[in-house]
Amino acid sequence: MKKSLLSLAAIVVLTLNISGCSSKQEIKVEKGVCPMLNIENTTKKQFDEAKGLIEGLQGTLPDIVTIYIDTLKHYNKVDNVDKYISKDGIREFSVTPIYGTLVALNYFATPTFNTTKESVKMYQKAYNDVLNTIDASNPNWCELESYKHVTDKYTNTKSIEKI
Repeated sequence: MKKSLLSLAAIVVLTLNISGCSSKQEIKVEKGVCPMLNIENTTKKQFDEAKGLIEGLQGTLPDIVTIYIDTLKHYNKVDNVDKYISKDGIREFSVTPIYGTLVALNYFATPTFNTTKESVKMYQKAYNDVLNTIDASNPNWCELESYKHVTDKYTNTKSIEKI
């Protein structure tokens, strides 16, 4: 239980640190809105670049591909996201607060010799719960305030016992 609380504290710290970094970068953007991830590839060149991007990342950073694909699926409410994959999309998404949160949750949801089945299950549920907050109609879908109620549920000690 103590390790779970420490892990949850690490998620909170990561989320808050990434939120702060992302906010500083978004000062350059006039409205500071989250990236639009529904821009469709229309040319063969764009589809080929998307395929190459995913294949390249899959070999070195498979978790990043999983997080990006999961996000695109929730954002666009589709199962096949091939037409939405782009270098700019992944670049813009990778500096958002929700990206950092999903990376941390995905990391803690990966079974290791130090994890319990219960903690892995809890982090997998938290990962999916954060994904379920993604709504393309919300211009701030990637900002902490859009999914904080979910992470708060997992960092509140009393709530953890109910999960």
